[in-house]
This record gives sequence, structure tokens and C-alpha cells, in this order.
Amino acid sequence: MNRLVKVLHGDEHSRAVPVVVVNGPPGVGKTALVVQAAQRAVSDGYFADGRLFVNLLGPGRGAAAEPFGVLGYLLRALGAPAECTPADLDQRAATFRSALHGRELLLVLDNAADTQQILPLLPGSPGCTVVVTSRSRLPGLISLAGAVTLALPELSRREAALLIRSVIGDVRADADADADADADTAAVASPANAVVISRWRWSWLPSTS
Repeated sequence: MNRLVKVLHGDEHSRAVPVVVVNGPPGVGKTALVVQAAQRAVSDGYFADGRLFVNLLGPGRGAAAEPFGVLGYLLRALGAPAECTPADLDQRAATFRSALHGRELLLVLDNAADTQQILPLLPGSPGCTVVVTSRSRLPGLISLAGAVTLALPELSRREAALLIRSVIGDVRADADADADADADTAAVASPANAVVISRWRWSWLPSTS
């Protein structure tokens, strides 16, 4: 956690656009960790222009999200009219980079399938930071984007309980009879983390108004 927060603060990365890959087995708490670190960074005054969160839907049984469609979502989230969204992938990527120029923004790309899914989504302007979660280390991002990798092993029961408590808060955790059960489940890599994240997802998505 502390290292991820340092990267979000710009303390451990010399690239104009820092890219961090948080990798680990499914259900270990990658997304929960990233959300918590992002909230700490925002509380410390970083990313004043907002945060964007995208579930890339891969790998898994269904089809992973295509960069073309993801860029359309991101452009709409930034306020671009649908009729102004380019019909070509490269043009969409260029328009997205232009829209982020001069902004201090955090982009979280959750559940990435591979490097090729990520590359068109990378900003090009200083002030932006990208955090990717994946089951893979995505070595292509290390060589092509200078990504920092943070491996997240399976949590112990105590670590899972602390993570859940840090996300939902002490008062809520003390009042929630299911919190300990969630910790037990999270420790053996079940979808409990998705329940935790769903409680925060709506407050964390960017405003499109």
C-alpha cells in the first residue's frame, strides 16, 4: 500500500506519465487496494481534475473490453459529445490524449487482459497517472511504457480484515456482522472483494455532468 501511494504521489517514478501494474491472483484484493490508495492520494491533494475507472473485463470467460469501445466511454466521461468521437482507433486514442492534456488525473484500468489492450489507453501528458490491475505482470508495459510492477500475494485472514476495514471504515466494519465473514472469504480469494468495491464504485466514478 505505502509503495503504491508513493508512486501516486510521484515519488518513485521518473516518467512523464507513471504507469503502475498491480498484479496478483483473482480475488486477492487488487482493485480494493488501488481504490484505497487512490482515495488516500486524493485526500493528500493529488489528481484535482478527477479519476476515471474502467473495468476491462479480462481475462475471463467473456470477451475482454476492446480499446475502441473503452476510449469511447472515456471520451464521453470527459464530456466529449458522441458525434465528435472519432470512428478510428488511432484517432480516438489521439483525441483522448488531447483531452487529458494539462489535466491532473488518475486513470485506473482494472482487470486487464494483456498489454495490447492497455497501450491505446495511455495518456501522453504529465500530470496523469495510470494504475493497471491484472493477473499478469504485463511485461510488455514494463518495456514499452516503463511500468512499475507491484505483486500482490494472497492475503492472510488478518490482512484481508484490515483491507476491508480500511475501505468501508471502522464504524461500518464494527456494525457489519458480515465483515469478519468477508475477511475469511477474501483470504481464500473469493468474490468478496467485489462486494467491498461495489459499495464505493458509484462515488468513485467521474462525473459526466
